[in-house]
Amino acid sequence: MKHAPARMFRDTVAFANVVNGTGSWVLTDDLEVYERIQHGLAAGAPEWVYIGRGYGRDVDEPGARRGATGTSEVFIRGQMRAWLDYMTPQSS
Repeated sequence: MKHAPARMFRDTVAFANVVNGTGSWVLTDDLEVYERIQHGLAAGAPEWVYIGRGYGRDVDEPGARRGATGTSEVFIRGQMRAWLDYMTPQSS
């Protein structure tokens, strides 16, 4: 990640190793999901990846945005925006 401190990277890797470690309760289900997502995205037709629940009904607040309902995927859209920002070069 651009401009991220080295410690943040180390901590993220360490957390991922603990959460997805062989003794983790998370491991079995998550690895299945990760594999299925990778197969789906590699299929050449990723338009099935829908993150639009609640789109257009998000509530803007000072410095934040929240979903209008409990099933809103506003957090996923926020993560995607942040990821795109981290991964794309800034224009000068």
